[in-house]
Amino acid sequence: MTLHEKVQNLKIRAENLGNLQSRVIEVSQLDTRLKELSEKSVGLSDASTKAVFFRSAGLIMDTAPTSVARVHVQLNKVRTRFAVTRTATTLTQRDDWYRLLSEMETAVKEIRSRNEKSWRGYLDSLFTGESPNQMQARMAQTDYNNKVFFHYNKLFEEFQNLKRQLPNDMVEFEKAKKVSEQLKSIAKEFDFNVPHAVKVFLKAVSQGGASLDMVTEEVHSWLVSNGQVDWYRVVARP
Repeated sequence: MTLHEKVQNLKIRAENLGNLQSRVIEVSQLDTRLKELSEKSVGLSDASTKAVFFRSAGLIMDTAPTSVARVHVQLNKVRTRFAVTRTATTLTQRDDWYRLLSEMETAVKEIRSRNEKSWRGYLDSLFTGESPNQMQARMAQTDYNNKVFFHYNKLFEEFQNLKRQLPNDMVEFEKAKKVSEQLKSIAKEFDFNVPHAVKVFLKAVSQGGASLDMVTEEVHSWLVSNGQVDWYRVVARP
């Protein structure tokens, strides 16, 4: 029987003894201890369950934090003393109870941190391509590239969102694999085979306008070859 169950049973027994003032106080104190333990237990259980799930899914996990061992030490101290004298006061003797709660809280934080690190590491192993900003800095602002970039940017944001929340089942693992493969595929569609002068011209246009001296013979020939010469017009600067 767990400590949680023992405290619960003792609370019920005390309630059944009637409304004597001492028993009323005892029930109240036990109820407080029970709530304190329940709050920490839920968080620790959820974090530990997630860690077990990640291991079963094949993720690389760090070893359990030392706080987990300290939780067991404090728990054994409290449980041993409580087995001898089953009162609420016994639970909180020598600060072991509050140390137990503190260590449980620390363990939850550390296990969650390891879970997050493991999940991010897994996603990084699926895709480590350039960010949209990096991609945009390298590519020429052609109509074709801009269309490809729109889809790349959308998929990249979807992939980043996966990093912000831990998965609950294998469906989300499969989604991560699918999105990463789509990103790898669409990254190959960008056309980087554009003359430097053209790239400079197109970047200037995208940022508000290019000066006439940027329209070199090479740039003009490229615009004609790609059917884009009529896309631009000369406008006097204010």
